[in-house]
Amino acid sequence: MQVYDKIKNFTYDEEKYRLIDLVQYHNRQVNLYFDEVKTDEHGFIHWDMENWCCVDGRRFIRTYGIEGRIRKEFSGYNVYDLENYFLPETASKVELA
Repeated sequence: MQVYDKIKNFTYDEEKYRLIDLVQYHNRQVNLYFDEVKTDEHGFIHWDMENWCCVDGRRFIRTYGIEGRIRKEFSGYNVYDLENYFLPETASKVELA
């Protein structure tokens, strides 16, 4: 998938496992932008952007954004949860910050 690196200021192809490695071990964050508004299974949270970062090399946090604003809701995950919840291949734009 195409990833835009905001620090190095260029676009390149990257795999999902490599993005997880950059977040987990290299203190980077990944921003995913979607064309449509997503919602959780309860209809409580609506978002069109996700921000993924790692707390301590083991715990990942996903924050949500909609229409350019970051929401106060967030979710916590471990590295094994990322297979089901971290889906950069479904995003219309992927940024590495």
